[in-house]
Amino acid sequence: TNTGTLIIGSASEVGDSVIVSNKGVLYADGPIRIGTGSATESDASLVIALGGIVRAATNTALGSKGSNGNNAWRFALIVRDAGSLFDGGGNRLTITEIGGGGLGLAHYGNRMVLDGGLITNVSFGVGMDNGGSTYYRQNEVGGYVLVTNGGRMYCGAVNDTYFHLTGGAYGGYYTINSTDIVTGVGTLWNNGGKGLTYATSVNRFDCPSATNTFILDDGALMTNVGYLSFAAWVALDNRFVITNGARLFSTNGSIGISAISTDNLFIVTGNRLGTNSLWDLGGGAIRVGAGSSSNNALVIDRGGIVTNAGGLTIGANSNHVELLGGILSVTGVTANSEYLFTIGDGVQTARLSVLPGGAMFAGGLFIQSNAVFNGSGTINASVAGLVITNGATINPGGGGAGAVTIGGSNLTWYGGGSFVCEITNFSG
Repeated sequence: TNTGTLIIGSASEVGDSVIVSNKGVLYADGPIRIGTGSATESDASLVIALGGIVRAATNTALGSKGSNGNNAWRFALIVRDAGSLFDGGGNRLTITEIGGGGLGLAHYGNRMVLDGGLITNVSFGVGMDNGGSTYYRQNEVGGYVLVTNGGRMYCGAVNDTYFHLTGGAYGGYYTINSTDIVTGVGTLWNNGGKGLTYATSVNRFDCPSATNTFILDDGALMTNVGYLSFAAWVALDNRFVITNGARLFSTNGSIGISAISTDNLFIVTGNRLGTNSLWDLGGGAIRVGAGSSSNNALVIDRGGIVTNAGGLTIGANSNHVELLGGILSVTGVTANSEYLFTIGDGVQTARLSVLPGGAMFAGGLFIQSNAVFNGSGTINASVAGLVITNGATINPGGGGAGAVTIGGSNLTWYGGGSFVCEITNFSG
């Protein structure tokens, strides 16, 4: 079926749905709009199931930009079952399209559910403007994305991927309380090499993106991510969690790096069964905090692995890394924070590898029991200095002979601490 423009739900309607199933095919020659924002609407949905196919020739949006004072509730795009397909034709797919002139529009609970199906060939955004306008004048509350049961998402067709973007020319608006989940072995998010921005304000101090959570869970794979920007500008108390053997591959990463970004956590954690979760940065750098941002953190716990990273830079103002249990592997460290950089929690095994070397810890470096520091180069650890406690290990080289120079700091070595010296050749 060729539809031209497809509008589902408008003019104060409730519960309108279009269902494409049983290998049916729908071609939309014009835009697809699930909810128009022309009046207060709710519960409109496009459902693709049992091998149904929808092909879009132009942009698709849930909760389109609307008139003054209108609300949009619980719009949904649902693609479920193996063989079901939404093909965006290289165009935008926007879940909660905000902006463009409507004043005071509020979006509640809009969602995309990909349950075993396939969404492909799209540029993707959640809580963002769909037309390039700087007039973000609406609120987004409690929306979500769920990709599960072997669902596959291919985005980054043209533009970068955005979640919960707010700000713009007018103040006083927000995007809050959203939870986005990619979960399950065989579940895939392929970002097409484009950047991914999660929870940020464009350019205003009075437009927060707050208490939003992204969870990559249970063996799911997120790959081919370009830059990863988490909680930039006015971002408050957001979470990005990689857990239970999930894996993320990106080319770099930043956590709470500008203006008023506070209390945001990027967490890489395994589970009690020893399933490791992974963030591989492909040689790119990690930044935790910058400028006036404060108390943002990278947390590694329960065997989580952050690896193949370039330099790690930690801003002042209580920005920090919590390496509780697991592995952090970087080429260098510049920790400007007054926080004491601590490897391990004293119980779990933990390792900080700095290769080829060079590290500066403004607040000092503390190696706990069952923790290892390996690498080469110079360690400058002011304030508390370098502290090696009972059961801790320092291993220059870490996989070959190497040298560590303790420069410009105090060295405290408690009984029971270990020094591992790797020898490559004996002579004489």
